[in-house]
Amino acid sequence: MRPKLVRGASQILICTASLATLAQSPYSLQSATKTAIKAFIDTLRIELKGDTRVMNIMPPSVDTRIFAKGGDFRSTDDYPPPSRVADTMQYMLDCPFDICIPEILIEQHQFEVA
Repeated sequence: MRPKLVRGASQILICTASLATLAQSPYSLQSATKTAIKAFIDTLRIELKGDTRVMNIMPPSVDTRIFAKGGDFRSTDDYPPPSRVADTMQYMLDCPFDICIPEILIEQHQFEVA
């Protein structure tokens, strides 16, 4: 896979869900797939070291209203808005190329809605 991914200096930013990989979740399939993705990201970072920054952003559930579409109307007050995740991604990408932030966690707490 490596020759197809790397053509000069490049970068990859992969998102996953922290709650599904770091804490117990009532959703076994989600936890298993997110944990597999995290393992893939960590291995890819080793394989591409020096050529590509492989960075992992791990937000909690994000306030995208996806649960409501499935009929689950849980409160999303504690979830970060998508803009928080986007701003964090931009921060990671704006770092000088010789700086790789392997992983950033966005903690789940009360977010104010602007």
